[in-house]
Amino acid sequence: MSSLKDSLPQLVQGVKSPSEFNLALALALGLVANSDPEVKFGHCPDAGVIETDVWELGKTIPEYVFPDLAGEVVNIRSTLADTQTIMVNGLDEFGIEKDVPVVLTGTTPVVLSGLWQAVNRAYNISNTRLLGDVIIDGNVSGNTFAFINHREQQTTQSIYMSPSDKYAVVLNISSSMNNSTNQDASAIVKMQVAEPNQVFRTKLIYGLQKRGTSNISTDLVVSGTFPPSTRIKISITPDSADMDVSAEFSMVLVDKESVKI
Repeated sequence: MSSLKDSLPQLVQGVKSPSEFNLALALALGLVANSDPEVKFGHCPDAGVIETDVWELGKTIPEYVFPDLAGEVVNIRSTLADTQTIMVNGLDEFGIEKDVPVVLTGTTPVVLSGLWQAVNRAYNISNTRLLGDVIIDGNVSGNTFAFINHREQQTTQSIYMSPSDKYAVVLNISSSMNNSTNQDASAIVKMQVAEPNQVFRTKLIYGLQKRGTSNISTDLVVSGTFPPSTRIKISITPDSADMDVSAEFSMVLVDKESVKI
């Protein structure tokens, strides 16, 4: 059985052999059929000294909890009297991507239509700014799946689940940290992946140092290629409390039907 890495060159015009295959260049030239770019950016303004998934609520909820794989009913609400329209992107109970616009009714929860296997992002699509923060959580579980800081007007979480009909090919990972004091600081960064019916495993790990540069960007020479319905996240473990951290990973989603396995 061939792997996706062996099959991907077949999607690119004019490729003679896998050794000549440069996915990033092929994407830039628009040569990969049935594919879409995807970038996930996350921010935690006050990460503690334990391993923390990079999202806005990392300090209070260091380990992000995904919705149940069977799908959950989810609510959305603001912390103030906002009435803007929020676009919520995620996966239904079958793992198929969907975008659902919903009008906020202030602090009163609104139930989003259908079941949700993942909430990948949410953002304000109105012509007025949010005044309060926006929370998306499970109707029964109460777990928070997405959080919009009103300063950002969108979610900032380096957490993602790929659709059930697409492969995820991770091309680049970057991360940074900032400490408000002048003291030296360091952190350990991990990319962790849970393929279908498996636990999270560490796929990449590296360190950050505040002295010199606190930003590291890594292009993956061999792209990280993951099957449909894979959960991906970036976590960070600083050595100082209340560390401001950011992380991002860029990828391309390739239609399952375009790949010969």
